[in-house]
Amino acid sequence: MRYLWVFVVSTLTVGVSFALPLFLLMRQRQLEKQKVSTRLTTSTEYEDSVL
Repeated sequence: MRYLWVFVVSTLTVGVSFALPLFLLMRQRQLEKQKVSTRLTTSTEYEDSVL
């Protein structure tokens, strides 16, 4: 196990390079879901106030 540190560093590097884009994708989906939810709530409140 002479170069064990190479495996540890490569595992951390690959893990970060996979996890960061995945995190950003999930964050973008959540923001879009909140935007749609806010739009639906706002339009419903507007329709209720008009009636």
